[in-house]
Amino acid sequence: MARACVCALLSAVVACGESAPVSNAPTGGTLVIAQPVESEPLIPPVMQQVQSKVVADQIFDPLAAISPSLDGRDDRTFAPRLSDGWSWSDDSLRIAFHIDADARWHDGAPVRAEDVRFTWELYTDTLVASPHASRLAEIDSVTVQAPDSAVFWFSRRYPGEFYDAVHHMLILPSHLLASADRATIRQNPFGRAPVGSGRFRFTRWLDGQLIEVSADTSNYRGRPPLDRVIFSITPQNVAAAARAFTGEVDLAEQLTPATLGELPKHPEFTLVRYPGFDYVFVRFNLRDPRDRNRPHPLFADRALRRALTMAVDRTTIVRATFDSLAAPSVGPMTRAQRMADTSVTQIAYDADAARQLLDSLGWRDADGDGVREREGRPLRFSVLVPNVSGSRMRTAVPIQEALRLVGVRMDIEAIEPQAWMQRTYSGRFDASFDAAHTEPNVNGLEQNWGSAKGSDGNGDDFNFGRYSSASFDAELDSALAARDDVARRELLERAYQTVVDDAPAIWVYEVIGSFIVHRRFQRPAMRPDAWWTSIADWSIPADERIPRDRLAPAADAP
Repeated sequence: MARACVCALLSAVVACGESAPVSNAPTGGTLVIAQPVESEPLIPPVMQQVQSKVVADQIFDPLAAISPSLDGRDDRTFAPRLSDGWSWSDDSLRIAFHIDADARWHDGAPVRAEDVRFTWELYTDTLVASPHASRLAEIDSVTVQAPDSAVFWFSRRYPGEFYDAVHHMLILPSHLLASADRATIRQNPFGRAPVGSGRFRFTRWLDGQLIEVSADTSNYRGRPPLDRVIFSITPQNVAAAARAFTGEVDLAEQLTPATLGELPKHPEFTLVRYPGFDYVFVRFNLRDPRDRNRPHPLFADRALRRALTMAVDRTTIVRATFDSLAAPSVGPMTRAQRMADTSVTQIAYDADAARQLLDSLGWRDADGDGVREREGRPLRFSVLVPNVSGSRMRTAVPIQEALRLVGVRMDIEAIEPQAWMQRTYSGRFDASFDAAHTEPNVNGLEQNWGSAKGSDGNGDDFNFGRYSSASFDAELDSALAARDDVARRELLERAYQTVVDDAPAIWVYEVIGSFIVHRRFQRPAMRPDAWWTSIADWSIPADERIPRDRLAPAADAP
């Protein structure tokens, strides 16, 4: 770890491996992004959707930002944001962050160390029940050393100290939220009209239509070249590409093979590919949905979960559904992660072996109706699928058919996203077609699949199916503590193998990162795990801008 990184903002940004904000780009113009779902209230400690993070990252800043290299082990690879410098104690148990004197909230108030302390307190308060709290578990406290100096105190030394201090929290204004009722923070009006310190400021929110942010022209890190960014709600994947090709939006994600086939007809758009950090899976609930203190009557059985995984030909399904836009998943990781282990032995597709295993477990079709039973109980369950996710729906159907062929009835329950979130997050499901956005660091593996934290169901992690394995926990804890890459990889290999063998989910596919965007946008290098973090440096040549009257722009927009 570097012991200090205290320097002027501009030189620090360049030295720490990230390009400085564009200073000579032409200003003006609008970027319209097709957003697949309505955002949650923009209160970062309680947000759980990636789509909400895309918007929030334009409005709020962290203390420092990881570089496109995604190397989180060394603080020298991080670029200053609200903190323009930091220093370590000799024992590496404290980091003091100096707050940029020019940083301001969008209402004009200065950003202070108290805002940092308050933010950490909000993220870790049990009343708030932040799903991100477990990521901050090793930070013992945050104190205010001076109005411009916040000190992070750690319970122990470990390789991810700096990463944990800066990567998981977007700093919030204490002067606006200190009096908020933390038990009901999700309903606070701030979430619908947030005040941040980022290079864009919140402008407006039209329910079911759009969220708009506009350039903060006096921002401490420089005015963004774009005048505004509009996140236009576009629920259906195919509609998003169609809206792009008809000129309604400039950028669309979640592409389909049909989009790729149509793209050559629209040379004004370019396809951007990048390493994927999202994996999609059918999560089994290992606890009874009606009583979380009891095991699930089906999925508490490891052998049954393995048999269901065996029955699904994931390679064929993914290839037929996505063409080159996804790859079969290798577990709770993506191939783009620095410490991913693609050599993990998978539960191979073998329908005959799945039938034999189900037979041996006592599940047999005694009445000839095509569905196995045991002790009078049919081998039948439902899977929740968000009805706006065309890709998951298209994948769920062939999985349903594959299970039918081995005598298992899987009912697809397509529900609207908010209901899907509520039921999945509260554990009221048999199985749920879920997705995870992974981090550059492997700490997220603990939050999503570790049983050491949040196993009581209080909402402070993402392990909604309550998978629990002492072996996995121990192997992952040892890996996270290892300072040597060779040792860490060996320990992670064991942890990955354990969770894949235990089959708490059917690991279906990982997304190959891609979006289409209009060629008039000039874009700098982007972080592969979060392409949207560079939007504040995008620009449009003056002679290539087009009017945006179809989206009813604000009256004062150029």
